[in-house]
Amino acid sequence: MPRDEWSEDSVASILMNPLYCLVEPAVVSEDQWIKANAKMIREMGEESYLATLLTVLRGVREFVGVQS
Repeated sequence: MPRDEWSEDSVASILMNPLYCLVEPAVVSEDQWIKANAKMIREMGEESYLATLLTVLRGVREFVGVQS
């Protein structure tokens, strides 16, 4: 997929990433992040959301260099 195209999955992955509310300055507030993710849980279902969140967090772990 070209970098200039957005898919539903790529947008969801960005919204799920908790680093966006933890960095300084925060891209979104913690409250906004919680509300957006609660909505995604309702829309995606718990199991699908959690599976996708794990994929996102694996990418974050690799980005920051955390060893498993």
